[in-house]
Amino acid sequence: SRLMNDEIVYRWDGPPSIELRRRQVVLPSGLSYPAHWLVTGDGRPGVVVCALCDGALLLAGSRRPAVGRDGGELPRGVSESCDWPAVADALRELREETGYLGHSPKSEGEYVTDSSVLPTKVAVISCRVASTASLEDTDGEVNQVRWVPLSDIAGLIADGTIADAHSRAALTYLVSLWALGTAS
Repeated sequence: SRLMNDEIVYRWDGPPSIELRRRQVVLPSGLSYPAHWLVTGDGRPGVVVCALCDGALLLAGSRRPAVGRDGGELPRGVSESCDWPAVADALRELREETGYLGHSPKSEGEYVTDSSVLPTKVAVISCRVASTASLEDTDGEVNQVRWVPLSDIAGLIADGTIADAHSRAALTYLVSLWALGTAS
C-alpha cells in the first residue's frame, strides 16, 4: 500500500508493473536524504521454485539483458495475488517456464530481495517432479531447462554458472534447512 508521502517518480504498467518511488527520510541522527525504491508487480510477492527429482535440481536458462548473459537459475516469478505463501503461484511459474508439473509443494521460508532499493518479499517453495513427467507447453520465457545433480550445485555457484541472487538466496536457505534436517 502506498504511504501518503510517497512520490511516484516513474511508472510502467508492465507486465509486471514497475514503480520507482521516492520519499524524504529523516533519521534519528537528523540526517535527511531522499530514499528511492522499486515496487514491482504492484507489491505482490515473488516466488522462487526448487524443483527436485531423483537427487537433481531443475535449472532454467534465460537471457538476462540487464547483465548481458544467459544464466542458470531457479524458476521464479511474481505472484498473481497477494496470497501467502504463494504455493499455487510457484507451481504455475514452474509449469509456465519449464513445462514441468510440480507436486508435493512445501513453503520452505522467505527472504527479502533488498531491504532498501527492491524490498520485495519472496517465497521459497520446494516441490517434486515425477521422473516420468512429460513436458507441457511453456510461455517461451526460458531458453533451456536442465536437471543438475545436487552434488554439483556448490561448483555451479563457485564458477558463476548460478549467479543470480534469487537462486543463491533460495539455495542457501534450503542448504541450511537440509543441514538441520527440516527441509523436504
